[in-house]
Amino acid sequence: MKIAVRVLAWLILLLVVLQAASIAYALMSIGHLVSAEGGTVDENTEVGGAGFALHSIVGMQVIPVLAIILLILALVLRSRTVTWLAVGLAVAVAVQVLLGMFGDAAPALGWLHGIVAFVVFALAGVTGQCAMDAPPVPPAATAAG
Repeated sequence: MKIAVRVLAWLILLLVVLQAASIAYALMSIGHLVSAEGGTVDENTEVGGAGFALHSIVGMQVIPVLAIILLILALVLRSRTVTWLAVGLAVAVAVQVLLGMFGDAAPALGWLHGIVAFVVFALAGVTGQCAMDAPPVPPAATAAG
C-alpha cells in the first residue's frame, strides 16, 4: 500500500510539471504567432491548442481523479500524517480546479492558480515521501466471543 501511495503521489507531482510545460508551450506559441509572424489572436486562433487542451484535460480531470484515489489509499494505509497530507492535497487540487474554472471571469486569479500549483507539487512530493516512512498497518482486531 505504501508503494501505491508513493507512486500515485509522485505521478501527481509529475503531472503538475506537465501542466506547467503544456501551458508554457501554448502561451509561447501564441507569442511566436504575434511577434515572429505578425499574426493576431482572436476567438478563431488555433495556435497552442494542444498545450491548452492538455493543460485543461490533465488539470480538470486526471489530477483530481488521482487525488481522490490517493486520499482513499491514504485512508486505507491508516497513517495519520499521510492521510492529512492527502486531505490537504485533495483540497489544494479542488482549489486549483476552481481557480482555473473562474480564471476567465477574473484573470487576476491566474496569480493564485500559479502559486497553488506549487502547493500541489509540494504536497504531492511530501505525501509520497511520508508514505514510505509510515509505520506498518496493525492487523485488525478480532471480536472475542
